[in-house]
Amino acid sequence: MGAMSAFCSSPTLLGSALETAERIRTTIETKEFVHNEAPFQVTISQGLAEWPRHGENVEKLIGAADTALYQAKDDGRNCVRTATP
Repeated sequence: MGAMSAFCSSPTLLGSALETAERIRTTIETKEFVHNEAPFQVTISQGLAEWPRHGENVEKLIGAADTALYQAKDDGRNCVRTATP
């Protein structure tokens, strides 16, 4: 199961965004969720891209983030990857 979402931030350096994404990832990874009295774990994979470095328009930026997301999944999931220029 999976879902895709986009998050836009005010001007932020990619390194700072990566730190925030890692913090979100580890918080989710360590939390125990419960549904119908059955506990379960959740992990997330994230792909990050920075404007205008990875795309000068919305389509290219989303494409770069999507490519980074699939790299995270290919690398074993439950990780964060950044787009490459």
